[in-house]
Amino acid sequence: MKVVPFSLTLIIAIASLVLSGLLYSTGNATRELQEKLATQNRTIQQGASSGQIHQQLLSDLARLSLQHAKIKELLEKNGYHVERRSAQAAPPQPEASPEATPAPAATPEATATPRPSRNQNSSRRSR
Repeated sequence: MKVVPFSLTLIIAIASLVLSGLLYSTGNATRELQEKLATQNRTIQQGASSGQIHQQLLSDLARLSLQHAKIKELLEKNGYHVERRSAQAAPPQPEASPEATPAPAATPEATATPRPSRNQNSSRRSR
């Protein structure tokens, strides 16, 4: 084999090895970033689930507070104002399916909304 074709083949072989090494390291870096992103997405989903649970609990507490003064006092103490919702303002109920269990009709609708407190900043400073 002559020198020129051999040198050209050797250069191409070395270049392909170098490019293979770069591709491997780039692939590992991408995989690590994808794992990190997946972890962040799981954390965000858990936070969103917690927020939904918080809203559902708060809504249930608001409904109960219409019947129990102590619960209403507790919500007021923590900065939530509870008010009765009219029947027209209630969100539409989905159509009942045969398997669905009806909600108790005696429970009125209520909402709890955060109320800004003037003492909130001063109580945090005193702790």
